[in-house]
Amino acid sequence: MLEAGGDFLFTAKPTSNITLTDFMIGATPEEMSLTRKVKGKKRTWRYRWFVGTPLRDTKDALTVN
Repeated sequence: MLEAGGDFLFTAKPTSNITLTDFMIGATPEEMSLTRKVKGKKRTWRYRWFVGTPLRDTKDALTVN
């Protein structure tokens, strides 16, 4: 995927990826909020993500956002 220049999205259960879970517990996520009026009502979307997240517990682990 990376060699082709593509993007990807992973999901993981806390019990299936301990390294990722440990990183998320100790890290502060980036955050962004968007507020818009939709059909006369105020709506807010909140996004959170992590930067530089290691996928494995090795020195050469791929880091992702």
